[in-house]
Amino acid sequence: MKKLIFLIAMIVFATIYDRWIAFAIYDASAQWADVFYIYGELPSMFVTSIAFALLAQSEDRFKWLHQFLSFFVGTWAGIQVANHGDYNRFLWAMIAFAITIGIHLTLSKRSFKDLEKYHNVFLVVAWTGLLAWLSPQVIKLIWYRPRPYRMFAGDSFQAWYVGFRVSLENAYKSFPSGHSAVAASLLSLTQLKPIMKKNQYTLFKWSIYIYVILMMISRMVRGDHFLSDVLFGGILTFVILNCILFKQKNTQKT
Repeated sequence: MKKLIFLIAMIVFATIYDRWIAFAIYDASAQWADVFYIYGELPSMFVTSIAFALLAQSEDRFKWLHQFLSFFVGTWAGIQVANHGDYNRFLWAMIAFAITIGIHLTLSKRSFKDLEKYHNVFLVVAWTGLLAWLSPQVIKLIWYRPRPYRMFAGDSFQAWYVGFRVSLENAYKSFPSGHSAVAASLLSLTQLKPIMKKNQYTLFKWSIYIYVILMMISRMVRGDHFLSDVLFGGILTFVILNCILFKQKNTQKT
């Protein structure tokens, strides 16, 4: 309940002050924000790829689906870097593909029994990461909102709740933040709490929180997103994660 109240308060705050925060925080010369833009999704996407690879090792029924998704997400991580950084797309796709193959070869040496007991954790991490990546892309297609840099260039400001309209142009896909949603999918790793020492888990958890917050700030610094965009990106992943956990608990009861 406290989390819900906090999130609602943040959304109200963002709704009121989006425009002013965007102008205050924008810094086109901030290279650290560019680094987050280009490489920031890599950790989450490789974690997702590894989780699907682990699922493929620990489950027979959907083995080929999980293997495909592992290679797909892993390879696409390289393509994302190429797209964001204006690098050679084929080269980065091959690098990511090779890394994914290495992951599969390494994991194939683990015994089925070692992996089976963590199957539910792999399931949560894998599908949270995949849906956190796909969902914002679908929403962006039908939720037309100019990015802050368009506002800086002279476009009128548009609140997050205004425009439903199909748009394929990247400059008008501000809502929600895909980078923020993907980064927040790392929160699914908190499911590892039972196998970690208390101090390790606390450090691990706060490292993820800090990373997600830095990602959100970097997206605003670059002028790619408003505060409400990054908040809804994080909230979207939070909802996805909790829906998966809820379904998993109900499945276990039955």
